Amino acid sequence: PNGVYNMFLFVNDEADSFSKANIELPLQVSVAKDRIQMADILFCDTLYPATQPDVFTRYGFNFIPSVSNIMEKNKNSLLFYSEIYNTLAANGQGKFKTMVSVRNTDGSMVKGFEKIRTQKNNNLNYLFDAVDISKLPGGEYYLRIAVLDKDNNAVAQRDKYFIKLTDSFLAVINTKNSGIHKLSAQEIKDFVPYMEPIVSSKDLENFRRASAKDSSALAIWFYNFWKAKNPEDPELEYTNYMQNVTYVQENFNTMISKGYRTDRGRIYLKYGKPGYVAPYIDEPNAYPYEIWHYYKTSTRNNVKFIFYNPTQLNNDYILLHSEMPSEKQNPNWKRMIYKRIDKSKSLDDEKTPGNFGDGIDSRIRE
Repeated sequence: PNGVYNMFLFVNDEADSFSKANIELPLQVSVAKDRIQMADILFCDTLYPATQPDVFTRYGFNFIPSVSNIMEKNKNSLLFYSEIYNTLAANGQGKFKTMVSVRNTDGSMVKGFEKIRTQKNNNLNYLFDAVDISKLPGGEYYLRIAVLDKDNNAVAQRDKYFIKLTDSFLAVINTKNSGIHKLSAQEIKDFVPYMEPIVSSKDLENFRRASAKDSSALAIWFYNFWKAKNPEDPELEYTNYMQNVTYVQENFNTMISKGYRTDRGRIYLKYGKPGYVAPYIDEPNAYPYEIWHYYKTSTRNNVKFIFYNPTQLNNDYILLHSEMPSEKQNPNWKRMIYKRIDKSKSLDDEKTPGNFGDGIDSRIRE
């Protein structure tokens, strides 16, 4: 049925019971029976006549989906598959046209890489085809499939991003972004754990795919990650983050955790340097705690984070409470800070005992 769902994918390694991975993706189903719609474009590595149907069989052909949208230097043909729905219901008997084209990232068409096909209207039409990209310059592109009306206007279309690798394209990236591309493939893999606070599940999946290919694919993934965050200067974005990693490693290390693995390290890397940090290490009857104030983040303004150190050892401050909806929130955080003298078993009462907490109340309002 039409609606919004969550899709879960779980992968287990049969040879290693401890090797597992999972991903959760939003899924929106919106199917109309009276207007033309299209499926996503699927890039394919191979396509051949099916002798025995399986999960990769479509209309008498077997295809192996591509695991990456990066087209290697020796790949001369971009093979793809898509489905078109409801042309018969929308247009009645007759035919319709589809236009396949390669587009620049600004949407303009790359001349010489377009084709038009005609099909009969049906409830379901499929499109297996390929574009010759042997002469396509290296760069970033979109493959576009559009269903055209009688006036050649697009009534439905899908775009799929891809990268064409060439030696000259890699040379340009290396020249413009020498800091990013000074890293070897192994150095990129080693750096990815530091990026955990800012990478999405989709970013990590693309990283895994790139890691399975050659070093060029990994370099492109790394470059595109920072470019997505700062299209004008990905090098600056990477450099600034690297400086944050250095700060975190120097200031938040504990005896058991590296700085970037701690709560303070994660928050610092995710939201950047706070506007103001107020440490309180000797307040009577309170565990050591810190208040971080962010005057502005990418999603919310005037946000505070409260960390405390209940062990009073090392440098191990734990995130106790925040005003960021996506982060930990604890209505009893003040009582937790004063748990040192408040031995009550119940944490339901948000008030701190006696006069304790008057100081922190005023500080959190600052």
